[in-house]
Amino acid sequence: MKRMNGMRLGEVNYLQVLWLQSIAEELLESREAVREKPWTVREAADFLRWHPKTVYAKSKRGELPCIRQGRNLRFDPSDITRWQASRKE
Repeated sequence: MKRMNGMRLGEVNYLQVLWLQSIAEELLESREAVREKPWTVREAADFLRWHPKTVYAKSKRGELPCIRQGRNLRFDPSDITRWQASRKE
């Protein structure tokens, strides 16, 4: 069997796989850390294909997950997509 820097070729490939796995895990963690900025009422309405007044009404009744920032409503995109998926079930 061939050797490379004192290691057998099979061992080098195994180490490369471990290295690539660690890089992939780091990328996934960093991707999860970077979250999309919260949507405005207009952006949530466009995504849901609703009128903005419907978004306001459902938020006020507690039917749609939202975040209040002062006088403004904001919507976490991941919360909205989960909420939408739960309604389809």
